[in-house]
Amino acid sequence: MSPAGLAMVTTHDTWKMYKHLSLLNELLLYLTNRQIYRSMTWMPPQHGKSWLISENFPPWYLGHNPDDRFVECAYEANFAARWSKKARNIFKEWAYPIFGLKLQPDSQQMDHWDIEGYRGGMHSAGTDAALTGERGDAINIDDPHKNRKEAKSPTVQLNIYEWYTDVVDTRLSKKGIINITQTRWDIRDLSGRILYDKDGRANEPHIYLDFELLEFLRDGGKVDKDTWVILRLPAIALEDEKDILGRKPGEALCESLHPLRDLKAKKRRMRGRFDAQYMGSPIPDDGEMFERDFFKIIPKTHPLLKQLETTGRGWDLAGTKKKQGQKENQGPARTAGVLSSRTKSNDFVIHDCFTFRDKPGAVRTTIKAKALRDNKNCNVKVRVVHDPGQAAIDQMERYAEVFKGTGVSFKGFRESEIGSKEDRAENVADHGALFKIYLVEGDWNDEFIQEHIDFPNGRFKDRVDATSMIFSVLFKVITEDEGEIIPGFG
Repeated sequence: MSPAGLAMVTTHDTWKMYKHLSLLNELLLYLTNRQIYRSMTWMPPQHGKSWLISENFPPWYLGHNPDDRFVECAYEANFAARWSKKARNIFKEWAYPIFGLKLQPDSQQMDHWDIEGYRGGMHSAGTDAALTGERGDAINIDDPHKNRKEAKSPTVQLNIYEWYTDVVDTRLSKKGIINITQTRWDIRDLSGRILYDKDGRANEPHIYLDFELLEFLRDGGKVDKDTWVILRLPAIALEDEKDILGRKPGEALCESLHPLRDLKAKKRRMRGRFDAQYMGSPIPDDGEMFERDFFKIIPKTHPLLKQLETTGRGWDLAGTKKKQGQKENQGPARTAGVLSSRTKSNDFVIHDCFTFRDKPGAVRTTIKAKALRDNKNCNVKVRVVHDPGQAAIDQMERYAEVFKGTGVSFKGFRESEIGSKEDRAENVADHGALFKIYLVEGDWNDEFIQEHIDFPNGRFKDRVDATSMIFSVLFKVITEDEGEIIPGFG
């Protein structure tokens, strides 16, 4: 019997094991088996995560490990005690018929209870409380932040992080496991502070649960004891990554609980807060380099679109080098192409942004097809920024063959010769601060703006790189003769 199995029994099969909860149940088994020691569970509100993790997992875990101590924590003591009470009640009714165990008669408080004849039991505490004398063989922190206001408070953030490092982490036993269950609020909430420092650099080792890692665990593999495994389940499946539940882009996490129509309505009302709470991707209200006000969305009939001086599409190719943490058999990285123009009055207009993942040969074919379509209406330069190194140079030579005889103006720029990503992006940000960046309305607008606001600390940077590449060409920040001279390139 699994934690989910116990939930079905205790609710007389009224509890539903939806697909996302089945995956969460699997994660709890890997924690129990010590294939994982540290995990984070990021899911949107009201999707059943706490019901399984905080109410049914503790009695199930203690039923199998009656000498272990389970510690439940939350933003305040009373909230944590509520979960402990629910777990106690399940144990009291079901532990004897299922596991042959009973509660200690003189130790059945809602915030502390023990198992008769064994050393194990459960204790609960808030994020401002000590755990002196408590051993944590299994620790769950469920909702370490009370609300958005507290989660975004630098003082509260620091207090909770120091509580985690000075109190919780010190109570973990040699075999101790820990899970943090939360709706994300801010990039510096507890999960964020554990994973990254204030400059966006990795603070503690971590890896997202994906198909490859799931297969590894199913085969009995073990993750390094100090590495956090993150189960991130966005409310709406993303366009840019392979969904671990097999959802198609745009599908709801659980249509039966929260239909896609309702989620889209919430997204319209909440805007950036939706990304944090429902997508597991918290963002600053304004970025380090780009602010939301830098961007202005214009209709496809806007007068600016009749004043275009020169147009080009900048491409940021998926890297030829493996990035840190990327495994050899991981899928292809993402390529981004941004179609932009400089107007006669020196305005910067972005017509569309196209992102995709594919193998190198298919990427070349797609870029060529895009270029031919772009050039039907006007002369569109195609410019590429790519990694240094011989592999990337060889790749550029293959592009020369692809574009030979097409009449398309194509040129590659080696990244090391045209400035860092940050320097190039800063030119675009400076322009946006002074004159605005105009985006032609389209489905791509929100994600495009968000990636720029997240830069340079966000998960993706390819849209920003492609934008700054073509901006540098259109506004002559770099000269065309800085591009590589490759036979067949215009």
